[in-house]
Amino acid sequence: MPEPSFASTITTVSEAAKGRGEVMMIFGPPGCGKTSLVMTLPAEKTLLYDVDGGFAVLQRKGWNGGYLPAPENMSNLKAFVEWVTTTPHKFSTVVIDTVSMMERRMVFALAASRGKDIVDVREFGDAATKLRQYLIQLRDLSAKKINVIFLGHLKTDVKGAEGEKHVFLSDKLAREVYGWCDSVGYMGLNPDGSRYLQFAGMLGYPTKSRHD
Repeated sequence: MPEPSFASTITTVSEAAKGRGEVMMIFGPPGCGKTSLVMTLPAEKTLLYDVDGGFAVLQRKGWNGGYLPAPENMSNLKAFVEWVTTTPHKFSTVVIDTVSMMERRMVFALAASRGKDIVDVREFGDAATKLRQYLIQLRDLSAKKINVIFLGHLKTDVKGAEGEKHVFLSDKLAREVYGWCDSVGYMGLNPDGSRYLQFAGMLGYPTKSRHD
């Protein structure tokens, strides 16, 4: 079965912006084109939360609307989630780029707040618990017919001879997020450099689509 073309991935993700209230996860290795893909969504209706840069209205040729500070502490992230989930706004799609970096920043922010230079299992556990709460709030935007797209980095867990490839999140949380989503897609690069997005039938990846 041939891999879908990058052109078809644009159509697939654009369909999610038509007001049905879809929840989607797209994950893959850095540089595979996840952010470039969501930049094809309708600029005036899409809000992209860039974990490194803050958030702004998505534009096809850059940004406007001003940045909020990156979530160097928990209060900035909390403020964003509360605003986007409780304040009336014009956006039909909210993109989180990426949940992987969001969790990582939360881990180190928690350690810093506790005066620690080295993180341990406590910070990872507490960050996963808090992130779960935020992601549930974002997921529930779908009840308002707002699409939610979670982007994530790739993590490889070797289990036996075959191995499984998952989104880079705490294992339990990753599996919960898969269950919430209408679609989970793996994005990768073909040997010739072209991009593809697979939503179903991909061995070793948790891909799915409720529209199959």
